[in-house]
Amino acid sequence: MRIASWVLTIATVVFCSCTFLVMFLLSFLEESSNLVWSTIEEVLANVLIPVFWVGVPLLLIACLVFAIIAAVRKGPEIMRTSRAIMLTYKLGMIPFFFGGATLELACIALGFHPIMPGIGWIIGLMLAVAGWFVMLPGSVWAMATAIQLRRCGLISAGEMAAHIVLQLFFVADVVDAIIIFARSSEPKTTPPTTPQIPA
Repeated sequence: MRIASWVLTIATVVFCSCTFLVMFLLSFLEESSNLVWSTIEEVLANVLIPVFWVGVPLLLIACLVFAIIAAVRKGPEIMRTSRAIMLTYKLGMIPFFFGGATLELACIALGFHPIMPGIGWIIGLMLAVAGWFVMLPGSVWAMATAIQLRRCGLISAGEMAAHIVLQLFFVADVVDAIIIFARSSEPKTTPPTTPQIPA
């Protein structure tokens, strides 16, 4: 399960983070009449983008399933895996969400245009909903880590509930994931000292 969880997480992060790179290449290649560039554009448009629209939802669903399994199972190994995957997902998705936020701001600005009033806001709302679903698998991994922390008695039920709620909001989820990661670090053990025998 651990290897499959890592493969799914890394594949999802790579797929999503490459989205804006592909979009940039497509917008650049549209202006080129070179045969090589037009062939690359055709491959990107007809192969990679359909694969993205099919592959990413499947990867997100698989990530969610594995995260829910991690939340249900018990053991220190589960917590070590979930905390590492959680932080990898959250930090790895920053470029994707940064690009998404930029695009959403552009849509909000477009909504003030007199020719198309409000249309940009609808598009921005759709992007926000899509982004929330992309955020969710990493948040469920964070929730799984918080649940494991509660089972180990390292946090209270109230703190676990606060972590779960914070994982439902953009930006707060990343900050909270870093806090969960720090809270779930293994305590440092000091070597036992040998008692001194008085002379």
